[in-house]
Amino acid sequence: MKCINKSMIVTILGATASGKTKLSLGLAERYAAEIISADSMQIYKGLDIATAKATPDEMKTAPHHLIDFLDPQCETFTVQDFKRQSLGIIEDLRKRNKMTVIVGGTNYYIESLLWNFTVDSAMEVEKSDANSDENFKFTSETTAVLYEKLRTLDKATAEKLHPNNRRKILTALRHVESGQRSLSEEILDQHASVASDEFSNSLLRGKLRFPNCIGLMIDCKPDVLETRIRNRVEKMISEGLLRELEDFHSKYYEKRREKGFETGIFQVLGFKEFEKYFSLPIEERQTKTGLKFYNEAVELLKQRSVRYSKAQLKWINKRILRHGDPENRLKVFRLDSSDLEHWSENVHQKAVEIVDSFLNGTECPHLPIEELFEEKTDPHKRFVCDICDGKVVIGEICFHEHLKGKAHKAKSRKRKLAAEKETLNALTEKSDNL
Repeated sequence: MKCINKSMIVTILGATASGKTKLSLGLAERYAAEIISADSMQIYKGLDIATAKATPDEMKTAPHHLIDFLDPQCETFTVQDFKRQSLGIIEDLRKRNKMTVIVGGTNYYIESLLWNFTVDSAMEVEKSDANSDENFKFTSETTAVLYEKLRTLDKATAEKLHPNNRRKILTALRHVESGQRSLSEEILDQHASVASDEFSNSLLRGKLRFPNCIGLMIDCKPDVLETRIRNRVEKMISEGLLRELEDFHSKYYEKRREKGFETGIFQVLGFKEFEKYFSLPIEERQTKTGLKFYNEAVELLKQRSVRYSKAQLKWINKRILRHGDPENRLKVFRLDSSDLEHWSENVHQKAVEIVDSFLNGTECPHLPIEELFEEKTDPHKRFVCDICDGKVVIGEICFHEHLKGKAHKAKSRKRKLAAEKETLNALTEKSDNL
């Protein structure tokens, strides 16, 4: 009897947390697999609803790893820590001939596991004692001051960062202050080492870490996705999101305000959106002003959740589906979840057929996603919009999106009207002088 090697890796990608959770639990139950949560927010204790964690009942279906274990005030857990711990778990599962299901919303966490990275500027540098905010001498400075310091110490890196991106600016400054070369020099050197490798188109990634690894991407029509995300926010509110955020806000807001909310679980969608509402005294929250702040927060949470989902899909397209070397490109299969009434056959059953074919070494009845190559653009190019008072935008795609935005168009119209009025006044004045 053939002994099936079940120690394969199944990675679940997509933009909706509920769909990914449902599929991961279904596969884990069928194949006696264990689940690794690759979500940079779910590693923290608390905010279970806001971070869309699997419920205690759901987690009884299969062992879950790297979820709900870190104190919210911890600031030193990095992608390197996640990778180190996850690889230890995967190695143990492979020794026991068990399947690993990786699921989460943080795609660079997933990337760190699947590929042997040489360098990736999207990820943090290796953790050192200097990486703790408490011990870093520049932490008390404003973001504007930090950015100017970085321009002085490492102008090449500064030009690739947005002046308001405090987290990445601090990361680059820590790298310089640790006594190493500038981050830009380090990256250029490692780019060169990759270019000399036989896989020169690997986008700074080495080979796939695991030979028996596939991706399942839960996808749906854009309008369906947006509606689901908006409905999901309403469902989270009905499940107690407001109480959860309020408790978290009262426990941590004052402790955290001086440091800002750009790191750790304090970046989670929902925390900052309700800041104005929770800043009101309790007795004022049911007033006209309170209800106005509440409704604005809910709508802002919906808008940012939709925007975040689109960013996730762009990342998957750009970073995972577009790997340059065919031999080290993850095979990703699309599962269409647009029609939930047919979830079983369109998503679950199709996923089972794909996984079974890899487990049994038979021909897969479904084809992986074709590479969705977009026109090549520079993600680090710096743009300054004079119309929008010198607003800085990093990346060609982001700049084109900015030009199509309502705020930019409104300012363009206002400037055009002002110019036309100025021209008309000049002509009138000239006519009066004749």
